[in-house]
Parts: sequence; structure tokens; C-alpha cells
Amino acid sequence: MRASLTHMRRHHGGFSLIELLVGVVIGMLMILVIAQVTVGFEGVKRTSTSGSDAQSNGAAAIFLFEREIRMAGYGLVARGNLVCESGLHAAFKGQRLFNQTLIAPVRIVDGGSEPDRLVISRANARIGALPTLLIMDKGVDSVTVQSPVGLQSGDLFLMGGANGGKVCSILQLSANPTFKRLDTGEWVWVMEHKAISNDATPYNMTPATAFDPAVSYAAGDIISSIGTLSLVNYGLHYGTGDTIKRCNSLTAFSPVENPTAPTTCNDTAVSTLVDDIVYLKARYGVADAGSQAVNAWVAPTDIWAEGALTKDTIRRIKAIRVGVVARSQQYEREVVTASCSEETEDKQAKGTLTLWADGPTMSLSGEQCHYRYRVFETTIPIKNVIWGAV
Repeated sequence: MRASLTHMRRHHGGFSLIELLVGVVIGMLMILVIAQVTVGFEGVKRTSTSGSDAQSNGAAAIFLFEREIRMAGYGLVARGNLVCESGLHAAFKGQRLFNQTLIAPVRIVDGGSEPDRLVISRANARIGALPTLLIMDKGVDSVTVQSPVGLQSGDLFLMGGANGGKVCSILQLSANPTFKRLDTGEWVWVMEHKAISNDATPYNMTPATAFDPAVSYAAGDIISSIGTLSLVNYGLHYGTGDTIKRCNSLTAFSPVENPTAPTTCNDTAVSTLVDDIVYLKARYGVADAGSQAVNAWVAPTDIWAEGALTKDTIRRIKAIRVGVVARSQQYEREVVTASCSEETEDKQAKGTLTLWADGPTMSLSGEQCHYRYRVFETTIPIKNVIWGAV
């Protein structure tokens, strides 16, 4: 009996303290290994995902520019001329927007060491930006034309010289066109552009500061339907100098409806289009006068600077080369940018990204070298200028 009890005590005695400690150590080691594997996997996953996002964002930015630049100048070209090559008058809600301002299909604003900006202009007509001949300017609030070219109440139209020799004006239809018979027996279309109110006809309201020079139109001049004017300023930052605000995204605003340029990325006038785009540079593809073949790529400086363009230089711009840099969202603990090197005097990683062969570069330093980047570049023809034989 006593031997049996002793056997039972040994059978139900459980693990010893040493056995428990060994088991705990083994369990902790297993948890540690699993945690390390999980953390490593998640890091690789985040890096892969962020790299994929950079690839997608860069491709989206390039696609957007290809679409917009290919359509640039639509409705602003007629009979081998830029309709408004002598400048443009336009007002919005009683404020003068443009006063004999040259409107180029694409305009590059040089950013120096900062990203460039692109200003792209085109018509956005409902059924096509079609020109028609002016028969009679009836004065303050109406004109007669050969055809209404699909215009309806609220649409915008351009009035300009037949050969681009007059300053253009943007006006807005205040009513649908009507078909009427003149005293001469001729049937014409009458288009009214009355100044009703800032909300109803904002483009017809007389500006507080008069246009200079004043311009008038006569029979044989051109009216072109534009529906709405798409004039969009694309960029990655706002402000200048010490007040510059970098958005790290491709953004846009319309200087037509927002005459005062935004100063921050969060301005209500600013629209974010593509995230994590950190650099943008562009060049003009120019041809010799009278030619459509690009024979040089020039930076937007000197005679090609944003404020120095003339009607003659604008005519020579046939294409745009665009380069953008997309950045991953994932910050890496180590330097991961291939072009960065830590062998510098201040022990800070530094490097550069080249947007295209012999093209502009983006400088990187410090924490910028802890992100992964994708560079995208493309060449885009301005089709409406080429097809219009400008």
C-alpha cells in the first residue's frame, strides 16, 4: 500500500522548476523569432506597397500632363494663327483678369532650384470650339454672326481679329442665340452678352479699371466658341522665398476664377491631384519660324522666360518635355536612395536624381535620402498648334 502511494505521488508531481524555466525560455525565444519575422515581413510589405504607390502616382501625373498638353490651345487656334496672339482682355465679377495678356497654349514658369510650374490654356466647348464670322457688332450687349456654333446661354466666346491682329475679348452669352431677319432681308443669328449680375454673367461685368487699349470689332472678324475657359496652373508649391510652402503633391488652381494666387497648399482654391509628387521640371520643344519640326529643347529662361514670351516665340513652341519625381511614403531607417552617398564632409547623405539624360537634376540631402523615388519623363506634342499650322 505504501509503495502504491509513493508511486502515485511521483506520477502526479508535475514539472520541476528547472523544466518550467526551460519551457518559458523556449517559448520566449519562439515569440521573439515570430515577432522578428512579422516585423521584417511588415517592413518589406510597407516598402513594396509604398514603392508601388510611387510608381502609380508618377504614372498618374504623367498621364494627366499628356492629356492636358495634347489638348492645349484647343479653341485658341484658327486659320493658322493663334486667335489671341495680340493679347486678351477679360474680366470676372467686375475685376480685370487680363489686360492685353498673351495667352500661350502652354507656359512654363521657371522655378530655379525649386520645381517648375505649368500653365495650360484651352477651350472646353460642349460640341467643339468652332469659329464663325462676325457680321455686325451691335454695340454694348449683342453681336450678329453667321452661326451660333453650338453656343447656349452661359457659355463663353472669344471675339478676335480675323488674322490675330486684334486683342481678343472674352464675353458670356446672357441668353440663347436667336435667328432674326435684318432690314436688308438677310437672316442672321443674334447673340446677346448683357451684364446682368456677378452670379449670372460674371464675365460681362464691367471692370472697375478699364481695358487699355480699348478694342472694337467689325464684320469679318472671328467669334470662337469656347464654352468655358480652362486655364489651369499646375505646381508643387506656393509662395516664394522664405515663405515658400511645399505641397509634396501635384496641385492645381485656376487663375480665372481665383485671380489672387494662393500662398499655401491648403488654400480653398487649390485642388490636390496626385499625392507624393515632389519635383517637376519642363522644357520647351521649339522649331524654327514657319516650321513644325522641333529642333531644340530650351529652358524657360532668357527669351523663353515666362514673362518674356512674345507672339513670335509662342508660335515656335511645338512640344513640351516633362519630368516628375514621385516619392514613396515609407521612411527607411537606412539610406536607401541609390544615388545618395554618406561620404561627405558634414557626414550627411547627399545625392541627385537626373530627370532625363543631360537634363535637370533634383538635389537630395539628409532625410530625403531615406525615401525611395521613381523618375518619370515624357515628350508631349502640342497637337492643336501643329495641326493648326501655326
